[in-house]
Parts: sequence; C-alpha cells; structure tokens
Amino acid sequence: MQPDLLQQLRDLHLPTDPSWWPPAPGWWLLAAVMIAAVVVAIRKLQQVQVQRRPFRQARALYAALYAEFQAGNIDDRDYLNRSNELLKRLVIFGIGENRARQANDVEWLALLDTLAGSQAFTGGAGAPLGNQRFSSSPEADIEALHRLLDNFFANAKP
Repeated sequence: MQPDLLQQLRDLHLPTDPSWWPPAPGWWLLAAVMIAAVVVAIRKLQQVQVQRRPFRQARALYAALYAEFQAGNIDDRDYLNRSNELLKRLVIFGIGENRARQANDVEWLALLDTLAGSQAFTGGAGAPLGNQRFSSSPEADIEALHRLLDNFFANAKP
C-alpha cells in the first residue's frame, strides 16, 4: 500500500502582503498634484491679502479719523477734507483708478458713485465731498456721511 500522498505535501505558503512603501506611481502623481494645488492656493491667498491691505488700512485710518471727529479734536471742514483725501488715496492707489487724479467736484463725486454703485455721493450725503467742502462753513450731515463712508470703505473692491 502506498503511503498517503496528501500527507507528503507541504503546507501552503502565502506570499507576503504588499508593503505600503513605496507607493504606486498613481499615488506619487496624486501627491505631486496636491502639493502643487496647495502651493497655488497659498500664493493666491497671499496675493489677495496684498491686494486687500490698502482697504484695511484705509478703513482703520477712517475709523481713527471719525473717532477724532467724535472727540471734538477736528471740525466739520477738517473732517470733510481728510475724508476726501483718504478716499482719493484709496481710489488712486488701492483701486488703481487713475481718472481720480484729476477728477474734482462733480466728476469726483460721479466716480465715487460709480465705484459705490449708488447715487449717494452726487445726490446724497456724500455731496459735501465735492467743492462744497471749500466753503467757509460747509454744511454736511456728518452722521449720514459717516454711514456712507463706512459702507464705502467696507465694501470697496480692488
């Protein structure tokens, strides 16, 4: 009688599980794409921060100007002139609107209306920012002008 042939077979040996390292080429490609996307996103965020810096500074300067007016350190005329100067600087250097360099009175107010998307400068609370601010006693509703300017500085886009 022949010995049992099955007894003579060796046990099955399974191959070792594949290692997680090195990853397959597809994973390398995915990692490279993800790194590139992160780098592009960081650069875009930095660019947006640089573009928004003049607007943040203008808003902070305007808040300080209004606080100075509220404290009684400056009068209506100084408030109007300094607000107008701040607007001009923001429009020229922050937004890059070169038409603002020579714009005055109605042209200046119309440009501000265009940027604000309203008629509040030519026909509203912003009208004293035109040539009216040069009169000996400019008449302005400072609270309405403050709301208008605060809104303008908050919503101005580069």
